[in-house]
Amino acid sequence: MKSKGYGGKKNIREKQKGFSALLLTLLTGISVAGMTMGLVYSINSSQSSVVAVHAQTEAQVRAAAAYQALAAFMSTKDFDSVSDINLIERGEITAGSNSAVYTNSGSPLSPSLPDTCPTSTDPVTPNICFDIVAESGEAAAIARAIFKSTRSIKTGTQSGSVFAGGLVVGGSASFTGDNNSTIYVKDDIVTNTAGTEVVLNGINVELYVPTDFVSANDLMSFSNYIFKADPAVVGIGYSIEKRNLGGDASISTAGITYSAINNLWTIDLSVAVLPPGVLWFDGNVIIRPPARTRDIPVGQDLRYVNSFIAKGNLELAVATSSSLSYDFYAPAEFYNQPRPGEVPVGEFSVSELIAYSEACGTVASQLPTQYCHNSGLYDPNLKKEATVANIVFFSGGELSVGSGNNATVSVHGNLIASTGAGGTGMASGKFTGTGTIKVEGNIVISGETDVTEMLGNIDISLSKTTGSGNVIPMPTYKIGSKPFPVEIDFSTYMTCGGTTARH
Repeated sequence: MKSKGYGGKKNIREKQKGFSALLLTLLTGISVAGMTMGLVYSINSSQSSVVAVHAQTEAQVRAAAAYQALAAFMSTKDFDSVSDINLIERGEITAGSNSAVYTNSGSPLSPSLPDTCPTSTDPVTPNICFDIVAESGEAAAIARAIFKSTRSIKTGTQSGSVFAGGLVVGGSASFTGDNNSTIYVKDDIVTNTAGTEVVLNGINVELYVPTDFVSANDLMSFSNYIFKADPAVVGIGYSIEKRNLGGDASISTAGITYSAINNLWTIDLSVAVLPPGVLWFDGNVIIRPPARTRDIPVGQDLRYVNSFIAKGNLELAVATSSSLSYDFYAPAEFYNQPRPGEVPVGEFSVSELIAYSEACGTVASQLPTQYCHNSGLYDPNLKKEATVANIVFFSGGELSVGSGNNATVSVHGNLIASTGAGGTGMASGKFTGTGTIKVEGNIVISGETDVTEMLGNIDISLSKTTGSGNVIPMPTYKIGSKPFPVEIDFSTYMTCGGTTARH
């Protein structure tokens, strides 16, 4: 029987990543008699004969044993998406000399079982149901096992940029690559504003295949400073939660303002002095760098080393009058810049001391412990929490990057918009202005309903799309090792003379 798993529409991928049939053999064996103790279940049955009662009880015990085995087995598996979990259609559990069949239950096997799996309170992590059927003689017991899926992150690799909703390069805009750059685009085509296909120099265009990317909520626990609206905080109207730090750390709120009217955070970099690490904002964010040289704070330059994460839209708003050069680094990208003597004289390099101090800070209480240790950075290939240090800008909605009036904006690291505008008619990504935008990393615009626009008299270049910085956080799903709820509702059937009757 082929059916969906939790009342939603099944997303069958072209390449099946799940299991269409799973056979679980418990090598150590399970004693059916031993499983009768400690199992929580209810039995709906009536006595018709001693033989029938024995067969019913035996079938129910086998179903309960199969449930325990299924729960243990599923808890060891990782899935890339809920759709992959739903690709598990059915399978057989062999426990010693006993066996049972489980089916991903979109349609019930028993009239006493509900038509659909109970709805989860969080649509991102739905409940997953399996109907388990075990037989003994002419009796069959059917149990509905309900599990809760959980979502976390893992280390992933994105070797190339993504424009899931399509890409438009219009006007006098130029989008070029370093001949090693690959972009994945909806319908495998890039167009201008008239809908005509355009060819991009130095960039290989390939078809985008739907992929599950992380959300801003997934990254909140891996951030250092979490900004949330709080009207009770007099004067600023928001609170700052500090995480992943070596100890308590103060942070200046100068240059950071919040407007509850449109849930908007504004970061004025001509005033703000930001601490090292990952800054997470519950809402929309506008980052405004200085427009003139004399606006730069004393002791600073136009180099910024942070990860900015917005649950809503994120905009880098370079003033239209600016013609300055700005550098925005993901912490790991700045730390991994060449050291003096490793590049020709005149090209950018940074000492290990400066690289560490700007990526991790100089105060122990401000150490971003998810990606820094006391002498360097963790390898994001080995520590999933460190993958966030490869992100410069992350938007839960629209991502906009402007280049002002002949300004140069260099972004060293990954730019990610996790959902896009969501069919609002807005672009998922916007790259505008009359200057130059250089991206050393990947641009990932995963909203599948809205295009990314590169418009104006702007020069955009893409490089290092397959470098060490392409390691990014990706979602992973598990089925909880404990069922939800803990009670299993059994229906028992007897096969009598070729007919099936419920007991």
